[in-house]
Amino acid sequence: MALNSLYYFIFFLVVFCINYFLKPHFRKYFLIISSFVFISFNNLESLFILLFSILSTFYLAKKIENYKTQETKKIYFRLSIFLSLSILFLFKYFDTKSGSFSFLSANFKAENIIYSLGISFYTLQNISYLFDIYYKRIPLEKSIVNFTLFASYFPKFLMGPITNPSDFIPQIDKTSIQKSSVVIGAQRILLGLVKKIVIADRLSVYVHFNFDINDPFTGLTSLVAVYLFTIQLYFDFTGYMDIALGSSKMLGFDLKENFNFPLKAISITDFWRKWYISLTSWLTDRVYYPLSFKYRKHKRLGVSIALFTTFMLSGIWHGIGVTFILYALCHAIYMIIELYTLSFREKIAKALPVKLHHYLSVIITFNLVSFSFIFFRSTSLEKSIQFFNSIFDLKNFLPSNWYLDFFSKIATGGDQKHFFNLAITLLISSAFILFEKTIFKKTVSERLNSKSIILFILLLALFGSYTVQEQFIYNQF
Repeated sequence: MALNSLYYFIFFLVVFCINYFLKPHFRKYFLIISSFVFISFNNLESLFILLFSILSTFYLAKKIENYKTQETKKIYFRLSIFLSLSILFLFKYFDTKSGSFSFLSANFKAENIIYSLGISFYTLQNISYLFDIYYKRIPLEKSIVNFTLFASYFPKFLMGPITNPSDFIPQIDKTSIQKSSVVIGAQRILLGLVKKIVIADRLSVYVHFNFDINDPFTGLTSLVAVYLFTIQLYFDFTGYMDIALGSSKMLGFDLKENFNFPLKAISITDFWRKWYISLTSWLTDRVYYPLSFKYRKHKRLGVSIALFTTFMLSGIWHGIGVTFILYALCHAIYMIIELYTLSFREKIAKALPVKLHHYLSVIITFNLVSFSFIFFRSTSLEKSIQFFNSIFDLKNFLPSNWYLDFFSKIATGGDQKHFFNLAITLLISSAFILFEKTIFKKTVSERLNSKSIILFILLLALFGSYTVQEQFIYNQF
């Protein structure tokens, strides 16, 4: 039941209508049942894994809180973290058929999601809760009902955002759902559908053709394919988040934003402040800050060690294939270089006109991110190397035959229909990237914006990709 499927919207419409008219006291029980139905529909085994994770985390958190001696608290804390990570590694990385850990790269197929549905996200949430209880940042949650809803809440279950209990649990006993929340949520769901069905799914055809079917040809063709994947991934992920956050808003819960227009970031540091914010915040608070504090005497070297470790864990979280490790390594190197070149870059910023420096920074950052995504998207290390060799082969960068070696490859064919579809896709994608902030402000508001709604419905009707419906890319994580 993907969030862009007809099944989901039938399910959600029923849940929303019942939830809206229920008395506040009964809503949390109803939403727990709804979440269990949602999870079971996708994969029944995942529900039993989730229930075990909920009960063990809730029980061990109580043990951590109730024991008076610090040594005993530490034992239970370490046990709880070990148990959470063991469940994650067993059901995400262990291949039950081969009886070994899987070191395969991403292949972007839903078949990978058999027993590990949502486990990457709720495991990090559980660990976050255990950390906060151990370090007394939040009070212990005494209600198993509230904690169960926090862990299983279906709008955020599959792909996040990774949520802190202190942000979610206080919202459970809200007395009413505002009509403005329904308006905002509905418009945001519509925006997410446009991003997914009209942009990401249309781009997926070109990305799949150039990454998975054809070997890299000219450097320019390969480079454009990489750019298209970066844009596809962004709209695929933000499309999901718009649907998830919009659904949650209509049910009366505010989830934190996960993106802040990262394609316009002016540095890699800025990019990670704007891309996948919930995961970045989790890793920053629980890995980067403790390590940078531990190695503070080593100054920039200590920060470099903290950055390297944090990004390696991020890569392993995505998958233990070599391509994910190299993807994370790219960003670790980028961040360390930025750390050591700070004063030099500040001098350049002062020497150049403000607008020129800004646009150059955006272009450089976008390219660095896109190059790292070659590892993220490639199905093997060999494929990644092929792409890099093709892009940086200056003798073969420009095509000798533009029609055969460039346009027909990017458009997945050489007739007028293929070129028209590519032109429409690029036009819509470019418009959303250039005017993204304006589109977001006008559509995600308390006022019903009829013009935006009509425009989005027309885009979905005329240009939506319904013959090739892709799973959300981050479903596999």
